[in-house]
Amino acid sequence: MRKFNFELFKTPNTRFGLMLVLFEWSMTLFFGYLSLRWQWFWPICLVLFGRAQLILDNIGHYAGHQTLFRSPRSNEALSFLYFFPVFTTKSEWYDDEHRKHHRKLGAPDDPGMLTYKRWGLKKYGLMRAFFLVPFSEFGLNLRLINIARNWKLLSFWTSIALLAVLFGFWWPIVLWLISFFTTRMYFIFISEVSEHYKTAENHFQKWDMGSRILASPLSILFKYPWDKFHWFHHEFPKIPPNRITAAFKQYVREGFAVPTGQSLREMYQEIS
Repeated sequence: MRKFNFELFKTPNTRFGLMLVLFEWSMTLFFGYLSLRWQWFWPICLVLFGRAQLILDNIGHYAGHQTLFRSPRSNEALSFLYFFPVFTTKSEWYDDEHRKHHRKLGAPDDPGMLTYKRWGLKKYGLMRAFFLVPFSEFGLNLRLINIARNWKLLSFWTSIALLAVLFGFWWPIVLWLISFFTTRMYFIFISEVSEHYKTAENHFQKWDMGSRILASPLSILFKYPWDKFHWFHHEFPKIPPNRITAAFKQYVREGFAVPTGQSLREMYQEIS
């Protein structure tokens, strides 16, 4: 059976990874600064912070796969830039959960499948889950408890809290926490469902992961363009973000099958 040679595309670009992280944090800090100047900006900041947290989750996702930086050690050493701000660590998120998700994709013990059961998609449909989950089932699964179990997380957030009090920028921290339990939840919900949920049969299927879902104009709000091929990532998880688009184009040129996927509207119609 013919196989795609992904080895040509699996070398991470450290400069790309650093620029991605710095770009996200420069925007996030700028939004935090605006929240200190104008109260009317607070609701907007909640949305922007939620989106930033989704992006940091995704950057950490690549770091977990050791595809963000060329040095494997750097992917974990810089956790304070992407894992810690969203209350998790590489070992907690990737080693304990995400690796199993890749290995058990679609199986009953896939962490993603268990999450959907907790969200209530099978029993109640998307609309009930979308409006209630972020404040109930999903919201109760707090990453905040990780702080008490990890000295690095505890040190990070203790330092942030002290600096916020000393220098008077505690309000952006409050907005960051509110976003974590509200807008971030919605963004992650849509992202997860659109990437993994096979709506028609209500179960996972590896080759129906919606290649078009995140290619809509909304994709710039949720994720970067190279994140729209999530099914491709599951096939070749060692391809770094800076190379996945080129790898996908080569994959198509070589005549391999590509799923058509569903639009976000079609997903809503079938689940609700």
